[in-house]
Amino acid sequence: MNLLNRFHYEKLHAGNNPNKQPSLLLRLSLYLLPLLTTTLTLFLVLKSWSIPNIDLPTSTSPPSPVHTSCGTTPDEARSRGCHFDILSFAWQTHECYDAELMDDFMAYDNWTFYTQPNRTSKTVSLTDALKGDVSLFVDWKYHVVHCTFMWMQMHRAFVIKGWIDSHLDSYAHTKHCRWALLEKETKMEEVNVVAKVKYPACRRV
Repeated sequence: MNLLNRFHYEKLHAGNNPNKQPSLLLRLSLYLLPLLTTTLTLFLVLKSWSIPNIDLPTSTSPPSPVHTSCGTTPDEARSRGCHFDILSFAWQTHECYDAELMDDFMAYDNWTFYTQPNRTSKTVSLTDALKGDVSLFVDWKYHVVHCTFMWMQMHRAFVIKGWIDSHLDSYAHTKHCRWALLEKETKMEEVNVVAKVKYPACRRV
């Protein structure tokens, strides 16, 4: 083999030499890559430790109410900031009080209240009835309309308010209202229903 052909052959097969040493750049890359990976990991760990843990408020965890009931007397209910709901004839906490629906109920008719059944006593004004001090008597129409509004109140409690009282939430009351609405013999003007002052508990739905 002449000199020219030999040079061409060695140049052509130089890259196939298994004994040839890796280049300097390749060796540096092999040494530095693990070091850079370790350094980056350590930096991220230290950075995460330096971030303060801040508890952000969420819409799914509102603060709990101060009171979940209004006590057992009108004075105790007032001291707790409760409202008397003439629709349910109950003292309600702020969370369970539906002022809008109560206004609609009072505007529905000129409701009359009595201290005795069968119209045997003088009437009680709406202003005095709203004080929530004593139980009173109402006519059958009040009872029927009360039941329809209470079902509205239950729906609003679950969909809008997010709170419901234990009287409204009672299945026994729902059955009672079903009976009242289907009762055919009692006249609407008959005063035979006692509206008893109540103090139900209030809970989140």
